[in-house]
Order: sequence, then C-alpha cells, then structure tokens
Amino acid sequence: MLDKVYIIHYTKLEERWRHMQMEMMKWFPKIPFEFIEVLDQEELTEKIIQENFEPEKYQEKFGRPFSRGEMSLCLKFKECFKRISSSPGEHFLVLEDDVVFKEDPLKYISYIIEKCNNENINFDCVFMGEAAMRVGDNRDVFFKIENQNPTNGLCTVLYKKEAATRLSKDLESRKITQAMDWQFNDIFKELSFDVYWGKAITKHGSVLATTGTEYQSLKSSLREGY
Repeated sequence: MLDKVYIIHYTKLEERWRHMQMEMMKWFPKIPFEFIEVLDQEELTEKIIQENFEPEKYQEKFGRPFSRGEMSLCLKFKECFKRISSSPGEHFLVLEDDVVFKEDPLKYISYIIEKCNNENINFDCVFMGEAAMRVGDNRDVFFKIENQNPTNGLCTVLYKKEAATRLSKDLESRKITQAMDWQFNDIFKELSFDVYWGKAITKHGSVLATTGTEYQSLKSSLREGY
C-alpha cells in the first residue's frame, strides 16, 4: 500500500499548486500528501550554494552555468528524501508539481507493490512518468534497468523507504555537481540500486505545454528561471 505522496513545488508557481491539489483530491483522496516548498531559488545564498554544490564541475561537464533554478530543485529533492527517511511507512510516491495522471495511479501502484511482494521482486524505485524520454509511451511494462542511465526524469517515481534513506545519506555526504536526475544516475550505480521502469501513468505537464494551450500554466521555465 502507498503510504504518502510528496510533491516537489516551486512556491512562485501558484497555478501548479492548485493543479496538484486537484490531482491529489481526485486520485489520492485517502492518502496523505505533502508539498516540499523549501529553498526556492530566490532564497539561495552564496553560503547555501557553497555548502551544497560544486558549480564549477557542472560548468565543466555541461558547458553552461548551474542555474539557481536547478540548484533549488536539487535541494528540494534532498529535503524530500530526508523527510521520507523519518516518515512512517514503506512506500512513497515522489512527484514534481506539473504531472498529469493518465489513469488511476493508486490502482496501478498497488498492483506493482502486490506483484513485487508475490514474486519476491526487490526494487528500490520504479519510474512511472512519461517524461521527455518516453513521450507517447503507453506500453504496459515493468522491467529492471541495467548497465545504462536508469532515470527518466524524476516527475513520477515510487520509492521504498530504505532506498530513500540511503539516498538521503548519500546526498548529505557530498556536494551536488549536476542536475538531480544526472546525479541520481551516478548514485544509483554506486549504491547498486534495483531500478525499474513501470508503465508511464503520468504525462509531464512541461512537455505537454510545448504542444498545446491547455497546460500552458505547467510550462517549464527551468532554464530561464525555473
């Protein structure tokens, strides 16, 4: 059973907050949820940046500056896993604030948890979002990712508490050198995580916003300012 939902949120985008409130009421009426709203980009001091990041390594790898929007997003995820590690329960869904559900998520998540329990499948996290790498992917899949970068954006991911705790400890032990999905690719490999891709039960609103007007309020401005 899913124990709680955490939502990564930039507080300046109020329409996203309202959107996610509606999604939670529709799909998770009996599941507790919490917005992660700490450390918006405007709150990042040079001291916070120096304590948590190595911007020069980002510049060296990607050929552009590590934006404050990206750094803020990293710190929100860091805070999220810290909270999960001290929360009761075993299974947690972490969402970004611009996802749009394609089907009943609770039904599918319960199915995956039951399947893994019955078939003795160990997973640390399951990616369930139709982000940029999976646009239009409606396959009913469940497979383990091996020997490649496993993340598919971080918009919709189911984590076990033990895995989230390990992630939290790792993020506390080092400075961040890249965007969080790339950072997680490295951490997953180092910690030998069991990473699975499930069916994409959400669409990424920022991707939808590039093709139509219905989701313009979810359009990403991460490179411009979040």
